[in-house]
Amino acid sequence: MDNLIIFGSMTPALKARDILKSAGIQSKLVRTPSKPGKKNCGFSLSVSSDLDRAVSLLQEKRIPFSGTSAADFS
Repeated sequence: MDNLIIFGSMTPALKARDILKSAGIQSKLVRTPSKPGKKNCGFSLSVSSDLDRAVSLLQEKRIPFSGTSAADFS
């Protein structure tokens, strides 16, 4: 099970990925899973560990994100 940090667009997601990488937190850019019957154009960062630290870093750097969620990609 991975944790997602959800973004409304690709630009803040890419900035966030770079910030997390420089802090030693691994993440992967993924399309935000959509709900049935709903289109989604957002992007998320999949983070397998250090979610609390990742969120704190992004808040500190004022990178806007919509929230977090758990996701199972298996």
